[in-house]
Amino acid sequence: MTTLGIYLWTRLDIISFIFVLTAIISLVILGAVAAHSEIDERTKNKWIKNLAISLIISLTAVILIPSKKDAAMIYIIPKMAQSETFTEISKNTPEITKLAIDALKETLQGMNKTTKEK
Repeated sequence: MTTLGIYLWTRLDIISFIFVLTAIISLVILGAVAAHSEIDERTKNKWIKNLAISLIISLTAVILIPSKKDAAMIYIIPKMAQSETFTEISKNTPEITKLAIDALKETLQGMNKTTKEK
């Protein structure tokens, strides 16, 4: 992993928060502009178009940008699976390896449930 990659990984949650905040602000301003009757239609349509684009981009980014935990799993799990040590262990102890993988799945599912509950 490069220095830039590490830096961006440490900022993923902040980046996601900024996009969530941008989406909320865009939605609020969009509602205010749509409800405001003193603005002429051409200006109102221009504002609505720009805010809708901002909202769509922000929501798309929120959906596509992983959290720090997700990014760590995306980076580490394939490395573990491709390592010679893991391959050797899984060949020699298939039952233990299956139990370990099942435990990892349960842990990850538990983390997702805990995160969603907050």
